[in-house]
Amino acid sequence: MTTHGELFLDDGGKLGITGEGACLKAGFGYSDVMKMAEEANTPVVHKGQIVVVVMEIPSANTCMVRMMKVNDRIDIHCQVVTYLEDIDTECAKEIRREFNRMLR
Repeated sequence: MTTHGELFLDDGGKLGITGEGACLKAGFGYSDVMKMAEEANTPVVHKGQIVVVVMEIPSANTCMVRMMKVNDRIDIHCQVVTYLEDIDTECAKEIRREFNRMLR
């Protein structure tokens, strides 16, 4: 089972994924179906997976690239579905440098 979520920074500066929750309503219709279709194209993350997160910073007209590992626990029934942890290996640093070079 998958769910749609959004990236967020918690008070401690940890990057996580929130869950929206789901419910059917009496007026379930076209716009709801279109939203579900849009969410079907959402990237899927798995436990322990390594991902690249590109965070846009419009006020600085730039973005930041982070190599991160998805937590080993994913629970779609919680408000915070999972957290992402920075990876600080030499390989990750080199990939970050290359991404940042390409984004300039």
